Amino acid sequence: MGSVRIRFALAVAIAALILAPASAEMSPTGPPSAFSGTPGLNDPLFEQFAECTGSGAASQQFPDFADAVLQSADDFEVGEVILEQVIALGSFGNPAAADIQTVTVEIYAKDGPNSLPGTLICSETGLIPAAGAADPSLDLALDGSCALAAGEYWLSVLPVMDFGGGAPGQWFWSSNASGFGDEFGFQDPDALLGPGPCNTWGFGQSTCGIGTTFPDLCMGIGGQGETVDGDPPQTPAVGTTGAIVMLLVVMAISFFYLRRRQTA
Repeated sequence: MGSVRIRFALAVAIAALILAPASAEMSPTGPPSAFSGTPGLNDPLFEQFAECTGSGAASQQFPDFADAVLQSADDFEVGEVILEQVIALGSFGNPAAADIQTVTVEIYAKDGPNSLPGTLICSETGLIPAAGAADPSLDLALDGSCALAAGEYWLSVLPVMDFGGGAPGQWFWSSNASGFGDEFGFQDPDALLGPGPCNTWGFGQSTCGIGTTFPDLCMGIGGQGETVDGDPPQTPAVGTTGAIVMLLVVMAISFFYLRRRQTA
């Protein structure tokens, strides 16, 4: 009788373990990036890739949580441009669960409270990372439809990936020590982390308390147009024929003035 009770209790315990919901929780801060080197922008307009080894900030859309988001953004400055490429370096909280479906890129004006993200200027969805679904370094080709006037903006990158159960899948945007502009922005509009000061946009470290190593995020933007200082003036190249012509002109002028002085 006693052995029957023991076997029954053991069966109940095993069933409870199997049926219990996963206890994994979403995190606003993730592990450091393993990236090293300088990623390649085809036509760079803005870059901040120095010290891309810091712990990252969560930024993701979760299809298995009714498409709720944890969203990070960082500011940048450009001249009059057309965006064609975005690179965002990051890391996975659990590489075994990494399976990015697509990526969304959003550009915001700096017209929100405290110059945080406000008006949505451009949005591209369904982007596929160049290196595939299991690489946290996102190289994204844009369709060229996002044209920006000269000024400062916010860039947000949102991989679309399930959180999952006991082996949660999260992407974290690596932090950066460039020091450009404001510290990164963050929001949790669906209260996935609970009620707090950043259910609307706030500054990631000082307002939201996200413990990233650095105050900026690792990213670069490429495309057509001017950098923040404008395109450098181009000096026309002088070929061999041109150089000979210029020399002959100088010699002719010198000879003319020399003859003039001799006959004066």
